[in-house]
Amino acid sequence: NNFHQQVPQKIAIGSTNLFVLQHQEKIVKFIDSTPEAEIHSIQTGSIHLQDMLVQEEIDLGLISDPIVLPNIVIEPLNIGYDVSVVISADNPLAAQAKLQFKDLEALNFCVLSEDYVLSNRYLIERGKENHFEPHISFIHNDWEILVHYTKQLKAVCLLPSALESNCVVDGLKWIPLDDPI
Repeated sequence: NNFHQQVPQKIAIGSTNLFVLQHQEKIVKFIDSTPEAEIHSIQTGSIHLQDMLVQEEIDLGLISDPIVLPNIVIEPLNIGYDVSVVISADNPLAAQAKLQFKDLEALNFCVLSEDYVLSNRYLIERGKENHFEPHISFIHNDWEILVHYTKQLKAVCLLPSALESNCVVDGLKWIPLDDPI
């Protein structure tokens, strides 16, 4: 509310691709409610957005936990997201209704970069918790590219489940990860 009283002429809003998809109506409503402002939208990972907030490169950020940098004031939306394992349909694990992280030990991973919460850093931490070192084959910032490389490399990828409807690729299955992120 205070933000609306002092609207700058240009507003840089950073968000993850997932938030842009999930909150499109709210973002459009905000843009409509501030016709005097020019909205510049930046999509990247939550970790990178936190750095951009601290460096004052963006005015507002839609970010997800964990908050890794100090000096960030947040107003929680109290929304989380489910994670799916994207896997080749011919992998024996594709027959499972749910998977746990420990089930993925012998597989190769395609992962998001460290700009994102579901990054190689997250993968390594979860591997340690499950007593194995994940083999990372490919790292990229674009989830659509990751999905296609996952198919070509017959690897697995962890992505927010909400992205599934936006990235249907023949020969891949999205299986819910039955572990907290």
